[in-house]
Amino acid sequence: MALTGRAFSLGALLLLVLSLGIACGGKEAGLSPTATPPRSLASPTPPPPNTVLIQNGQFIPKRLTIKLGETVTWINTDNAAYSLRDGLYGADFFISGFQPGEQRSFTFMKTGEFEIGDFRYSDLRGTIIVTD
Repeated sequence: MALTGRAFSLGALLLLVLSLGIACGGKEAGLSPTATPPRSLASPTPPPPNTVLIQNGQFIPKRLTIKLGETVTWINTDNAAYSLRDGLYGADFFISGFQPGEQRSFTFMKTGEFEIGDFRYSDLRGTIIVTD
């Protein structure tokens, strides 16, 4: 028995609907209704203690208080390279060629308030306060 044009069209439509159902979430697709949300929707993990992030040309946090002898780690999450320095430490504290994705650390062995920044960029300024 030959299919008529109308019966053929309905059969093709039914086959298409079934195929889309399987591809878009049917059990055969191996998808679970309780899928994990994309990573960007999950809560961000806070940085470790004594860590300063560089994001959007700014330090986060802008002020950090540490004890004498502790180490601060900067993580460049920005898309630009920076050179960080402090006026009081001079050549002792200088991070040059700090590329995106890198992290650098410095151990503070003097007490005081230290303004850190890449002085080519007015917004990239922060203060490390070192106490006894």
